[in-house]
Amino acid sequence: MGITNRNPWFAIIAIALGAFSISLTEFLPVGLLFEISRSFDVSEGTAGITVTSTSILAAIAGPIATITIGRLDRRIVFLGLSLLLILSGVLSMITTHFFMLVIARIILGISVGGFWAVSLPAQAKLVPQEKVAKAISIVLGGFGIGTVLSVPLASFIAAHFDLRIAFTIGCILGIAVFIIQLILLPRIPMEQGVLGKDYLKLLKMKEVRAVFVIAILFVGGQFAAYTYITPFFQQVTGMGPNLLSAILLVYGIVSFISNFAAGFIAGRSIKGLIVLTVVLTLLPLLGISLFGHNVVISIIAFIIWAIAWGMAPLGLQLLVLSKARNAVEAITPVYVGIYQLAVSLGALIGGLAVDMTNVTGAMWLGAFSFASLLILLTVTWRVNSRNLVSQAE
Repeated sequence: MGITNRNPWFAIIAIALGAFSISLTEFLPVGLLFEISRSFDVSEGTAGITVTSTSILAAIAGPIATITIGRLDRRIVFLGLSLLLILSGVLSMITTHFFMLVIARIILGISVGGFWAVSLPAQAKLVPQEKVAKAISIVLGGFGIGTVLSVPLASFIAAHFDLRIAFTIGCILGIAVFIIQLILLPRIPMEQGVLGKDYLKLLKMKEVRAVFVIAILFVGGQFAAYTYITPFFQQVTGMGPNLLSAILLVYGIVSFISNFAAGFIAGRSIKGLIVLTVVLTLLPLLGISLFGHNVVISIIAFIIWAIAWGMAPLGLQLLVLSKARNAVEAITPVYVGIYQLAVSLGALIGGLAVDMTNVTGAMWLGAFSFASLLILLTVTWRVNSRNLVSQAE
């Protein structure tokens, strides 16, 4: 436990607020792609770099940061990462050049990767072992709310104000979170740091590698499509700004609510939760790809997709933790790196599909990724009864 007499749940809330600000700021550009494209005179596929640059740096920063900080008090680490978030927001607000916007997003990536790399082990230090799952759900709730608000908020602001207002809000939020963490976070000492050999040991484990393959296909497919859902609904479905903002908000709310349902399903079967989320993502993506010109079908499919994505983060994280054994602090940054790499690859390849074909191409790409994942899971579980998900039951 951290050296403090304070209620540890206040510290968990402070970390959850950090997750909220991180997720909201990271995904703001998803709702701003058209406006970024127009304001900086780049294609929408190129505008997607504002998403991929953050994710790539997050993927790199997680494992490196964990090694670099060693046993440094995690309170200091959280505060430093919040300062990076603020710096990124300030640069995004004031820049008039796309290159500098990308630099700002790269700085944000360092904050994102570092945060997710240290947050889970910090939570494990703050609360008793039997309460860790509850702490994780609270922090994921902060992440979920940030995801809920980011895209519809950005879409609404872009439709009615200058896009820099969105970055200003993210910056102000970062300052508020820094102050709250300064007040609520206790010292969070760590007994030992993570070494490079700890990562290599994990990567030699077949079941751990299998988890990462599942994460890459799942998260990569999600962001290959979701990153470009705003221009898809604008150009293919023909949604106006008010309907678009509303449906994106509904997506976020439904995702947030389904996160709690995921906990119930995971308690019965992690395998069942993973399969359910894959199927409930694949079918809507196929529906949107085939019938995207139909507003009703698109909205229904999008809401089903929201249910699936709301359940996914908890399912994937529980799957990772089931393989962590006594190496939670080592496996977490590697998973964060894989997750963020999948986000960047998904958004990048989705952007290439958009530039080479059209926005519908990104939807088909996402569907292909989830179809491949479903086939992989089916074959693996039938051939090998010792599959990683089966062992997590």
